[in-house]
Amino acid sequence: RNMGAKKKKGKKDEADQEAPKPPPPPKRDNWINIDFKLLNWKFMNFSMKFKDETRIFTLKKILHERHGKLDDLKLCFHAFSEENEINDEMLTLKDLGLKSVHVDIDNAEEALTIPTVQLFYDFKPTNFSDPVILYFK
Repeated sequence: RNMGAKKKKGKKDEADQEAPKPPPPPKRDNWINIDFKLLNWKFMNFSMKFKDETRIFTLKKILHERHGKLDDLKLCFHAFSEENEINDEMLTLKDLGLKSVHVDIDNAEEALTIPTVQLFYDFKPTNFSDPVILYFK
């Protein structure tokens, strides 16, 4: 009885290894660079790149991680004024009309073309004399 011929697996595996794999496609997205500027405290300024689909609550979360507990956080693009204040945390950077560029973020030359926008922010320090906070010291 012939139970069937065995196939040679080695040749197929070698052929797969010899064929060069194409490079992965570049990660192209719409990017914007944000300069975070804390009012009256220049040494706290910093910059980060974001996709234009980033929501405002993400920016607030970054500020909370950087500064700790914040009360009455106010964000304003371009200039710190009441008419520029952003109150809707679900808006994206694109929704706000901020200009972004479609680039491969890993390409250094393309990354240099990302536009920068200023985000001014201010907050009130947490009230540490609050009896509830004092109790947990």
